[in-house]
Amino acid sequence: MTTGMFSEQEVHFADEIAFCEQLQTFTTRIPAIAFRAPNPQSGRATDMSLQSRLAESRPGYQMPRSGGSFEIDVYFCGANADTASGALSATWLQKLLADGLGGGDLTQVGGVAGASATTTTMPNATGTGLRGGIRRVGVAGDGRGNGQAYVSTNPTTTLLTAFDIAPTAGDVLRACQMVYPKETLGATKRFLVGWNQTDMQYVFHGCQLAGLTVRVVLGDLCLLTLTYNYAYWREITGFTIPSAVTEENCNAAISSGGSYFRQTLATATRAVVANTDMQLTLNLALSPLRGQGGLALQPITGWVRDAQKPFGTLRLVLPYDVAEGVAYDADGSDTTEKHFLATLSSGGGTAASEGRHVSFYAPRMYPMGSRPAFTDFNGLRYTEVTYGLREGTDTTNDLTRSAIRFGIS
Repeated sequence: MTTGMFSEQEVHFADEIAFCEQLQTFTTRIPAIAFRAPNPQSGRATDMSLQSRLAESRPGYQMPRSGGSFEIDVYFCGANADTASGALSATWLQKLLADGLGGGDLTQVGGVAGASATTTTMPNATGTGLRGGIRRVGVAGDGRGNGQAYVSTNPTTTLLTAFDIAPTAGDVLRACQMVYPKETLGATKRFLVGWNQTDMQYVFHGCQLAGLTVRVVLGDLCLLTLTYNYAYWREITGFTIPSAVTEENCNAAISSGGSYFRQTLATATRAVVANTDMQLTLNLALSPLRGQGGLALQPITGWVRDAQKPFGTLRLVLPYDVAEGVAYDADGSDTTEKHFLATLSSGGGTAASEGRHVSFYAPRMYPMGSRPAFTDFNGLRYTEVTYGLREGTDTTNDLTRSAIRFGIS
């Protein structure tokens, strides 16, 4: 037996063709920051047969290795390439998110704003956009689009989120890989976590995304925590670490140069807030399908989503304003709902500064949780505001009705 640093790890995954298949082949090694699977689900039941003496008992029996969860921390990477033109290619993270949330799209193509662009329309824009899709326009510091994200109803006409200054004809529109929740689930996964030690490798089978947390602190890298439920786990041998598999790229950027658009629902006029600390949490309400047909210690045969109210929450830390409390006090149908677009960072149009940016859009949200009060942020007066997320009002398709959508560029 040998010992070594716990951080000498590799994390791999692969799609499952059949649920919980017992393969130990993997296609992708991910750049994980941390992998947490405390006390993988297992145990031994006590033999409860009657005995004639107080201290007498018999060995018990193995219980299921099923129904536990693990967490993976990663940086929220961009597209790993400039998306100003050409077809989009899926990254490892876009694939994990699209299969976990159920919806993904790679059909957008970059272009330019075209002639006659205004702050709310781009009638001659080129490239390919999506109804309800996210793209970015311009580059940081250009005095117009500034590399910020926008969301459109029709890709070349009305924008849901306006700009302060109209783009010029040649301003580049960068396409985004889209990820969004759907009613149906994507392919389940198997994950390997292994250490630089020949007898310390574990595989989790039948894995499906059960929760997602995005943490954004101004001036820091955006951290993404993925929570997976698994149907079975086991130790394996024969997988050598260090492996010959190259770790995937993860081009990321600090939260700086972006913007936070928050406006009354159905109003496109640009209004931004000075958010300093943000957390987006999705509870994907994953429930197991139980039945026979699995392994001896695996009574879970699949996963389904339950209705979750709210589907997710968004917490912002803003400069203190009494108006936040006033907005909170409007009850029920009197509540003024908002929509929110976060551009976490923006590039300068170069190969070194693009392909590392993330935006997300909440099409409809309402105040919830504790009433906004006072909090300290670096010695200044701030307040915390929490919103519940709900589906958008445009029910044209899964993307337009999605309660949250991510644009990766």
